Amino acid sequence: GVYCQCAESSPPPPAAMNEAQQNQQLMMMITELQVRDSISTYNRLVQRCFRSCVKDFRNNTLDKKEAKCVEIAAEKFLRHSQRTGARFAEHQSREQQRMQAVAAAQAMAAPAPIG
Repeated sequence: GVYCQCAESSPPPPAAMNEAQQNQQLMMMITELQVRDSISTYNRLVQRCFRSCVKDFRNNTLDKKEAKCVEIAAEKFLRHSQRTGARFAEHQSREQQRMQAVAAAQAMAAPAPIG
C-alpha cells in the first residue's frame, strides 16, 4: 500500500526529547507498525481466498461452494497465523531466558569491586 506522511512533521531529534516523549513516540511507532501488519495480514487473506475460491464471475455474490471455500480458507489462514504467533512468542521467551542466564553468568564471573 501507499503511505504518505505529508501532513506530519518530522519528530524532534532524540536528544531534544525527554524520556516520556521518547516513550510516547515509540508507542506511536509500535501502534503504526501493528496497524500496518494487521492490514497486510487482512490483504493477504483476501488475496489468498479470492485466488483459491472465486471461480465464477457471472454473479456479484458468491455461490454456496465459493462461500464455503472462503470460510475454510479464512479459518486455515487464521489458525496458521495464531500458531505462528504462538511459536514466535515461545521463541522470544526462550531467547529472553537465555539472555538473562548469560547476563547472570557474566555477573557471577565478574570480579568483585574493591572497596
